Amino acid sequence: MSILYTLVARDESVLCEYTEHSGNFQLTSRNILKHFCEQCCEPSAQTVHTEVDYLFYFLKDEGIIFMCMTERNVHTNVAYQFLGEVKAHFFAKYGEGQRKSALAYALAAFSSELHALMKRYDNSIIQSPMSQVRQRMDKVKTIMIDNVKQLMERGEKIDVLVMRTEKLQHEAIKYEKAAKKVKNVYWWKNFRLHIILAFSCCLLIAVMAFSACGMSFSGCEDRLQSRGEHLLKDLDDKYRHHLNSTSP
Repeated sequence: MSILYTLVARDESVLCEYTEHSGNFQLTSRNILKHFCEQCCEPSAQTVHTEVDYLFYFLKDEGIIFMCMTERNVHTNVAYQFLGEVKAHFFAKYGEGQRKSALAYALAAFSSELHALMKRYDNSIIQSPMSQVRQRMDKVKTIMIDNVKQLMERGEKIDVLVMRTEKLQHEAIKYEKAAKKVKNVYWWKNFRLHIILAFSCCLLIAVMAFSACGMSFSGCEDRLQSRGEHLLKDLDDKYRHHLNSTSP
């Protein structure tokens, strides 16, 4: 896992940044930051941008933008957890007035804390909820196998062995149910998001239709009727002109 570059900015003005790597990704980051500022006008937001083999995660709060560039193997939860810690440290160190008035790179002293956080996240394994559940299940399985081996080596009774094995199996089933529950939660979140998007599209279409035609659509009916009458009048004029031109 590798977080390659981190910056803190107010709009397009970079207040501090840190990286141990070389390359043109700093220029690329500036372009992506500019695009993010143009697209996002809200004081709080989060998004991710894909660029070739790298991901650029953005977290915006109170007008301050926190961005990190990572390799593709970094999980989304990890990236936003990292940015959340950067935000907490930054807000704790600098007050609102200092954050809003600081010039570009005026808070470069914070780069040392960016370095420390990036190093800590590179040296630690921070997993998603699903990965944590799978890890617990694997741990339970390993403990179960080790206990069975120990019981067999000590020559304990079969009924004790069965009882402990069933208990460990029960724990494994419980963790498996927890994994399914986490999966269902994510599925329902995605489903609700699709429903909200569909409803928003329908609502937008309805608003546009009412704006153009009115609540009773009488506006559109009057326009169509007027246009039809105008068209019939033009056809009648052309027909009369044709008769006049062909008559002796």
